[in-house]
Amino acid sequence: MELYEYISILSTIIWMLIPFLLKKSKHFFFFLFAGLSDAIGLTLWYSLHLSSQIIWIPLFYLMVLGIDKNFFIRKIKLILTGLIPILIINYYSTTYFQYLFTFVANIIITTIFARYFYWVFIKNSKVSLFYLLMTIYGLFLVYKSILIVVNINLGLNAYYATTLVQIFIGLFLIFVRKDYQFSLKD
Repeated sequence: MELYEYISILSTIIWMLIPFLLKKSKHFFFFLFAGLSDAIGLTLWYSLHLSSQIIWIPLFYLMVLGIDKNFFIRKIKLILTGLIPILIINYYSTTYFQYLFTFVANIIITTIFARYFYWVFIKNSKVSLFYLLMTIYGLFLVYKSILIVVNINLGLNAYYATTLVQIFIGLFLIFVRKDYQFSLKD
């Protein structure tokens, strides 16, 4: 096996563990769909030799709407109804559209976590380490999306380099499940 395969497998294992450890978290469904995305993508690649792109649109749709657990539970019927056209769009979509959808979804994810980070800071005058890391995680998602579209060769190298950083973020979420907040003032 190549190094990038080990990185992919390690990342999948870590991101599949997170939802089980954060099941009471406000962001449980986000972590669940992120972990499922990695696991299904890896399974598709190694068992059927298919790209994970074929699941991007529905899973990123669910990830965006799953960021807030209460919202997801309250709107589950509407979300599942919306999943039907998403699956149809996914079936007929081109690779370019899948990249574009994922790019936009990653921007939305980053914006939502950055918004949470901002509001915790405004409300408590403290920096939330959890939301800071999730905002950085989202920025890496956007960065990886851009690199894959712009230059596939450079994109793949950067993809796995940033995946290593995301592995460390995942390890932090596994081992430090408390949200540390610290003040920037003395």
